[in-house]
Amino acid sequence: MAKEKMLPENDYTPVTYDPQYILMVNHLKKYFPIKGGLMSQTVGHVKAVDGVTFNLKRGHTMGLVGESGCGKSTLLNILGLLDNPTSGKYFLGNHEVANLKEKERTDVRKGEIGFVFQSFNLFPQYTALENVMLAGELLAKERPDYKANRRKIHDELESKAR
Repeated sequence: MAKEKMLPENDYTPVTYDPQYILMVNHLKKYFPIKGGLMSQTVGHVKAVDGVTFNLKRGHTMGLVGESGCGKSTLLNILGLLDNPTSGKYFLGNHEVANLKEKERTDVRKGEIGFVFQSFNLFPQYTALENVMLAGELLAKERPDYKANRRKIHDELESKAR
């Protein structure tokens, strides 16, 4: 099946950046090919994410719930820039990020996205505060402002921990 027939590009309302939103997702899709036959031809697609649309305002919280296998993790991988969608639009802040190249996704993840995993995998030899500060330490050579503000950040985190 040709990509043009499988994923029409004009089947959603175009999104343009709106500063009241931190996240804007419009008709996001992620299809995985099903291979079959002797030549491993594509015989169909698994529609893991199929036309998801939502906006998230700055300062608001949103929950993502659903049955096992419904596409929650796939959507989060796309939103976290770990994977690209098959089609659709996705704005993170004022940047359209749906189809960034790997290096560009890595740069945005480094500076704009934080992950909290169910299994948080902290380094056991570090305190909780040291684990939190670790990402900043790794970025310090790229961000002189972090090094200059390290003490202030440390004090803020420590005061919130009490």
